[in-house]
Amino acid sequence: GLMKHISEAVSADPEPVMTPADAFQKVVRYKAEQVKLDALPGRIAASMLVPYPPGIPVLMPGERLSKNDSGIVGYLQALQNFDKKFPGFEHEVQGVSVDSDGDFWIRVIREDEHHTPSTEQTKLTAEAKTVSVSVFQSLKAS
Repeated sequence: GLMKHISEAVSADPEPVMTPADAFQKVVRYKAEQVKLDALPGRIAASMLVPYPPGIPVLMPGERLSKNDSGIVGYLQALQNFDKKFPGFEHEVQGVSVDSDGDFWIRVIREDEHHTPSTEQTKLTAEAKTVSVSVFQSLKAS
């Protein structure tokens, strides 16, 4: 069950390929992109991933997840599946965006060979912009 996934996630050994500060510099220079959870293996995290509970970081900015990782991705997939099955009881995962279908998206460092935005990435970006504009307009109106 879930405890097995937690154990495998905290036992995973991602490869540090840049410092968290360097990863942050990539983010502020627009060298990051959102990918669906299934596309996370082999990519470099742009932000910390912290599932609550237990509140333990499973991936730090600048760490590359191995292409055959099953621990961290398996744990996040288990949370995603639970959240879809039991709406209203969703987990909080810092560093994960959830789209209207309940799919998890993670910000990763853009590497030139990976940068081809999918239709889903474009859709998520459009949704985020729509939310930002409506929040801005509601703040402006008050």
